[in-house]
Amino acid sequence: MSRIYFDTNVFSNLRINSLPQYQTLNQLIVERKDRLSVYFSIGHIRDKRKDQSDYKFLDFEFMEFLTGDNYLAYDPIERRPGFYLATPKMAFDDDSPDNEYTSAMNIFEPSEDDDQMNASFKSMLRSIFENLPIGIDNSIFENLPQEQKKLVSSFLPLEEGASFLDLMNNMIQFTEELHKDSNLYKDLRTMVDKGMNNGQITLNGDIDFNEALKDTAIQKTFFDFIKDTIYYKDKDKIPYYDFFQLAYNMLDVLGISKDKITKKNTLGNLQNDGYHSYFAGYCDYFITDDKTITSKAKALYNLLGIKTQVLSVDEFNEVLPELLSDKRDDWDSLLNKLAWDFKNAERKEPIIVDGVITSRLGRNHRYLDFCDSVIEISSKDCRKLIAFKGDAHSLSDPSYSECKKIIHCALLILGNDDELKLEFDYQKFNSDTNVPLSRQWKISEQFSIELNFHPEINGKYGLAFIFPRIENKPIGRWRKLQLAIIEQFRKLIFKKNNN
Repeated sequence: MSRIYFDTNVFSNLRINSLPQYQTLNQLIVERKDRLSVYFSIGHIRDKRKDQSDYKFLDFEFMEFLTGDNYLAYDPIERRPGFYLATPKMAFDDDSPDNEYTSAMNIFEPSEDDDQMNASFKSMLRSIFENLPIGIDNSIFENLPQEQKKLVSSFLPLEEGASFLDLMNNMIQFTEELHKDSNLYKDLRTMVDKGMNNGQITLNGDIDFNEALKDTAIQKTFFDFIKDTIYYKDKDKIPYYDFFQLAYNMLDVLGISKDKITKKNTLGNLQNDGYHSYFAGYCDYFITDDKTITSKAKALYNLLGIKTQVLSVDEFNEVLPELLSDKRDDWDSLLNKLAWDFKNAERKEPIIVDGVITSRLGRNHRYLDFCDSVIEISSKDCRKLIAFKGDAHSLSDPSYSECKKIIHCALLILGNDDELKLEFDYQKFNSDTNVPLSRQWKISEQFSIELNFHPEINGKYGLAFIFPRIENKPIGRWRKLQLAIIEQFRKLIFKKNNN
């Protein structure tokens, strides 16, 4: 099943259901809801954090109808994204953002939990920073325009004898004010843009903005500038999450793609849009009618090689019926798709290891509403076709909720599996035990189907069609046997189906 990521406004408009394009989308989704995976993230939660009314809970209820407990989140300790089992309301209740800017100064304040050593250490730190002068030559600011000098003084203490503690206090207060005062952020953006990009490079033309920034005052590519801006010892190991969030926000700060900043659309909204674009990058489709988000996400996705398609609601309404037909696959449609890929898809250059020949098919149908790639494996014992999800990103393998739908789809098409494991209820599953995700169907001595983690595709989860070699058949080139194998496959399937 395709992964869908709606921005917050799309969810809200779907709930209200007053506009024609959202009425159409609602109908299409309801018809295919069990065959799609809709995800939400902290971006949705933070968008609703400032809503003081109870309407946000109606949105959460509607979101849960579509997403269930499909929560995409980032683990700051492990420094990686992942799938988490939480509903929107659960995520909202669990998210209690403290005032991180004010709390940063608490490192100097003793608390009741401190022992004597910690209290003394905090006192020592405070004393050091209080008595350590910045040593800035204020004459360098004398020729600045008055509005720029005022802005600089709001985060950089210019008074005689200012200390590092003054600098830290100023920076924290300035950062906090940026999120409250939209005009302050606009002034900062204007100053940075004039001093670095000066409106030369935008996303509105055909120019490669990443390379074009070399010809501005920045004198380096956009991505190199982002790397140099992040404080990280090894620039080649900067966490992707940090890199993406700063890159998204810098598109605005540098004037490459400016958001309209108002009292309602603040710096916080801009940062939330960055969350949406980051997490949507782990889905197949990012649906938004916001043109600024669309242009920024497409620009970064293109440069970073992210395969997520960014579509408007109208565009998605056209794609969805083609993506998933009204009816699920049955035996016949499954065979037809496999036969087409088997006969017509171009093979990429084969890889031969210890006599095992592995070839990837160039173009594929979708299997079990999820698998979009197929490899062909030929060994002395058997021939296999394995359908799986291609490696678009680190979360390409299915989540537990997606595994549930994949197994359900397989059971509908193939019938009960041989070991009668049947459906997979991930919500009752104990993760301390082995994951019961394997399913097998032995059609005959000459043909079987297996849903499992396959070593031939680096342990990825996929659907394998397995044809053991038959001794009384001549062993020729795989191409010559294609039509015969497909016909045999079809007869075996229908024989089992009729029984």
